[in-house]
Amino acid sequence: MTSIKITGRNMGRYITGRNKNIFLIPAIALAFLLMFTAVQKTAAQTNTGINNNPGSHRGAVTAMLTDDMGRIISAGEDGFFQIWDRQKNAAAERFQIGLFPITAMSMRPGKYEIAFVLKNDSGLYGVTVWNYETKSNIFTLPFDEAFGGAYYSASGSFLLVTGKYGVRRFNSDTGAEMTAPAALTGEVNFAATGRSERSMVAYSRSGYLSYWDLETGSATQVVSAPAGMDSPLLLGNNRFLAGVDSGGLVIADAVTGKVLVRDQLYRNGILFTGNPEGLEFICLVPGTPGSFSRYPSTLYHLAYRTPNNRIDTVNRKTVPSVMPLVNSGVVISSDTAALGTADGRVIVFSQNGSAKLMDTHNQTLIQETAISSTALAFITADTRLGFVPADFNDLNPGSLMQMEDCSPYTSITGGDTDFILWQQQNTRSFPMIKQVSVIPERGTVSETYINRLTLRFPLRSVSAFGNLYLFMDTVGNITIINQDTSEVVFTYLSTGAQDAVFIDKNNILIGRNTGQGSGAFMMINIVTGETVSLPMQIALGTKVYRGSSGALYGAAISSSYKTSLVSINTANPARSYSLAEIDAEEPNPAMAEEAGVLAVCLDPVKAKLFNQTEGPTADALQRSPGFPVRLQAGGGYIISADTDGNICWHDPVTGRILAVFRLFSDSWVLDKYDNGENDPGAHEVISGKVTGNK
Repeated sequence: MTSIKITGRNMGRYITGRNKNIFLIPAIALAFLLMFTAVQKTAAQTNTGINNNPGSHRGAVTAMLTDDMGRIISAGEDGFFQIWDRQKNAAAERFQIGLFPITAMSMRPGKYEIAFVLKNDSGLYGVTVWNYETKSNIFTLPFDEAFGGAYYSASGSFLLVTGKYGVRRFNSDTGAEMTAPAALTGEVNFAATGRSERSMVAYSRSGYLSYWDLETGSATQVVSAPAGMDSPLLLGNNRFLAGVDSGGLVIADAVTGKVLVRDQLYRNGILFTGNPEGLEFICLVPGTPGSFSRYPSTLYHLAYRTPNNRIDTVNRKTVPSVMPLVNSGVVISSDTAALGTADGRVIVFSQNGSAKLMDTHNQTLIQETAISSTALAFITADTRLGFVPADFNDLNPGSLMQMEDCSPYTSITGGDTDFILWQQQNTRSFPMIKQVSVIPERGTVSETYINRLTLRFPLRSVSAFGNLYLFMDTVGNITIINQDTSEVVFTYLSTGAQDAVFIDKNNILIGRNTGQGSGAFMMINIVTGETVSLPMQIALGTKVYRGSSGALYGAAISSSYKTSLVSINTANPARSYSLAEIDAEEPNPAMAEEAGVLAVCLDPVKAKLFNQTEGPTADALQRSPGFPVRLQAGGGYIISADTDGNICWHDPVTGRILAVFRLFSDSWVLDKYDNGENDPGAHEVISGKVTGNK
């Protein structure tokens, strides 16, 4: 039996705390490049042997920073930032702040705040600012233009956002836009302020440097500079500008723009430094994927010598071919640097010559969840099926969890005591009923195919009520089967139907495309066949949901493409009302109702809570590392599953996380949180083995 009790504030990864302010790391010497040893990997575990570390980035590490506590902060293509603990040589925290790749980040001086730049599918950029200790969003600037970068002013009073149309300036606390030089209209790729924050220097890849008085908005100087530079940085108290263009590494006079020295050796290099006041910096020249032996990555410690305008190589080292391809880096002290890899990991290089791959423990992603009266079922991204008790307190330390292959099924619906596996891709597989062991983690004990169902088109929706199962296909054919007799008890065609759910044993509710003169929601009595259209001024009913209390909810999209969350009153449709509305199309938001509280994922960042009688509450479900994407209700809890594979049990009234379940290839871990006022950081960690995984 494996269990450990942890007490103390800020001990849990979901409990917030306080730390020191953040400052830039001082000068670099990089004596660590004198020697290399083989890559070392150490696992940071509790004294019970539980590896409780977060996983690595799912994709490349794209940007890196460090704070005054010596922690490494990385951002990645997966939209997550991660905090890495050097003392434990392991990932410490992982948290998602965007749906799109993070391309750059900037730390606010004296605060635990980071501005992240994200790039969406349309190629536009946005900026979102977060407190990385409390995991709270301060403000977000939307994807409405081609932002290129974000840079805090010298003291952190405001944020400079560069882009295709110049520089915009925002208050660091509120995100309110401030005046910026209106005459600066061309593309700007880099900006910085002087210590007084009254002046600004801007660099454009079109080939100029400009200086601006931020109080008057006027240009004080504009000079020609090397064009096409990537990875620009200022050296020597803003006296020199360094960057990499098609011809290699360039250092220019930041006042006159004159090229002082150029070196072709460093083509395609990435520059970073721990001390902008000095003249030493790092140049990482990435290798070529799949060609480590011929084109390995190389790390250079360089120094600009002003007396004779020369770039000296203080040290140089080829990254060993056993390491993953590197594409980002950060200096974390005078003798240590860290590199981010293309496969999402971090390597630390130290003065003693070691190259340590920081430890991670990658979770298995959860694709779907469903709940019965006794068990919570989940399907993993690699189509494995597993179960845990509906009440996390019933999961015992050391329990062996039996996973099973459920391919080709990718969806699951919970009944009273069983589960229905089904899939939406084609009509080649009948749905399957799975009976679960009285100890859910032991898996299923029997299975039955529902072969009385006519599958002409792929399924779109499945619902259960007592011994009745409802199946709706993509055309709108609805079939209801009695599980006890295996007989078809009702069929109906509702053209344009999007979703269907039981109201009770005699009635169902359909959400549909209205067409002309129809209602977006319709009731059908499955005994008499009578239909009642609910008169609502909505174009499309995309989702219907019945809560544990029997209350009915729907998601609807208007003709102006806004999504409404609707509380549906079937007895008196005129008393139906909208709980919330967003200016976007969200046809299938996750919903779950428990103890008179409805949780809904209308906002991708969090799940909001609504009281049945009082409407929206001030609370939301407490965030886990990933964005919530699946919601279930049962056993007195609201249960969320996020984009990183975490399954969380929440208090339905406060939204607080009570427990978090994580699945790995060979084990599972459950964190149970006290959340009491005396010691809100206290929690217990239990674990067990997993069998049957691929």
